[in-house]
Amino acid sequence: MTPRTSAKSIVLLLATAASALGACSASAATTGGSTAAAGSSVTSATATAEPPIVMSAGTVTLRTSSAALLGGVLSFTGSTPRHDARRTVEIERLEPATNTWLAAASGRVNRHGGFLVRWRTNLLGRVAMRAIVIASPRARTASTDSSPAAEITIYLPARASYYGPGFYGQKTACGQTLSALTIGVANRTLPCGTLVEVSYENQRLTVPVIDRGPYANGADWDLTQAAAQSLGITETVRVGTLIAGSTLNTPTLGLPPEALQAEQTAAVTGGAVS
Repeated sequence: MTPRTSAKSIVLLLATAASALGACSASAATTGGSTAAAGSSVTSATATAEPPIVMSAGTVTLRTSSAALLGGVLSFTGSTPRHDARRTVEIERLEPATNTWLAAASGRVNRHGGFLVRWRTNLLGRVAMRAIVIASPRARTASTDSSPAAEITIYLPARASYYGPGFYGQKTACGQTLSALTIGVANRTLPCGTLVEVSYENQRLTVPVIDRGPYANGADWDLTQAAAQSLGITETVRVGTLIAGSTLNTPTLGLPPEALQAEQTAAVTGGAVS
């Protein structure tokens, strides 16, 4: 059965994670983030899909989502041979520090060989997870079968708005000239150049912090209009966020590769771009 988590515990969990968000920006390595090289392109104008996961090996098949929000419930379904009926199926997560599998939640295989296990997410970042059918608790290693490991991203829930029209041509707080092509996000405290992965409706986009804000609508983040459009955001919405690393703050930070190339070509040709 899924371990129970009280409402008070979840509130404390989210508060702790929110505090950790600021700390993570100071050292991207603590969240598995990386630092991009100077001059490299860190901005894509296209969001990446986060499709459902289906993993199968041996006799165990596992299905789940590739992304979830911290403190939410993530469902794992799957199948195994009927002779496993009534056996325990355990959802385990890999602990990187010790390279060991730890139980996250458990359930029972039904008489048709199917299972449904729910896990209350309690940690941020990339998590490797698997389903394992325990034939005999006394002979666990010798008599178990498991699915392949699936990588799931757990995001911090937040509210995001967007801005752009009316501000184009103006300098951001981080020194960029805002345009309709700028892919970025404003945050009140994170250093300029912090890379933030934003997840919304099974799409994710990595954006750099280029401005300060937001200061309205109860939002935690303010996406540029181009970033919001890439994710399909048209109003203030709930998103998932994760610190993904950092990059140098430059005047062209936030420009997608094609726009950056055009600007570089214009500089070489004295403004004449064919």
